Amino acid sequence: MDARHARRLHEDRLMRLAHVTGVGIGQDEDSGEDVIVVFVTHEVPRDSLRPEDVIPDELEGVPVRVLPMGDGETQDPAENEAKGESAQGEAEQEQSPKGP
Repeated sequence: MDARHARRLHEDRLMRLAHVTGVGIGQDEDSGEDVIVVFVTHEVPRDSLRPEDVIPDELEGVPVRVLPMGDGETQDPAENEAKGESAQGEAEQEQSPKGP
């Protein structure tokens, strides 16, 4: 299954997990393969999460990467552009942000 289809299948459930702010598609920096990227407010050790809030390592055979992004209000796009970065790096192509 491709990453886009896997993301669509699981996006609603992922968005209900604690600390998740968005779900997107990106590429693994090492392998170049497509991955599902789950944006979170901050990194939390897996053993500190409730079992139902643990983000899986893969979905439908597609690797999942977790990317801490802060609360979104601390991101300064102008500052990131000045550094030659985007606010969400490689995974910004198809992020679905959490609603208001």
